[in-house]
Amino acid sequence: MDRMHFTLRYVCQELGISPKTVRKYIEEGLVEPQDFLSGQPLFDRSAFERLAKIRRLRRDLGINIAGIDIILRLLERVEELNDEIGRLKGQVAAAHGRNLPAYGGIFDQHPAPTCIIGGEIRKIEVIEE
Repeated sequence: MDRMHFTLRYVCQELGISPKTVRKYIEEGLVEPQDFLSGQPLFDRSAFERLAKIRRLRRDLGINIAGIDIILRLLERVEELNDEIGRLKGQVAAAHGRNLPAYGGIFDQHPAPTCIIGGEIRKIEVIEE
């Protein structure tokens, strides 16, 4: 199945930004076209959504290009960390044989102490004397 691509003209029309502005964002490394057709950039859905975020940050919030770059990088990092939390929750749930809530302080809810070794959650055996 072919992926959907958006032309520069469509992106500019939908987001209310000029082609020159989009080209500047490409040049600055804020967005990357998925492909080119006759020298014109084509954007996939994620690039289109990224351009919408950039427009909001720039136009509505008045953030400069450098600030937008930092914000987008931080948002990507937050998403990566959320994915990692989900992965770790799955490991904890498997180690304890039960499901954990989607959000909240998961480490306060474990019946057995755990630690992270080499990026994996492991049970700690407690020996009482």
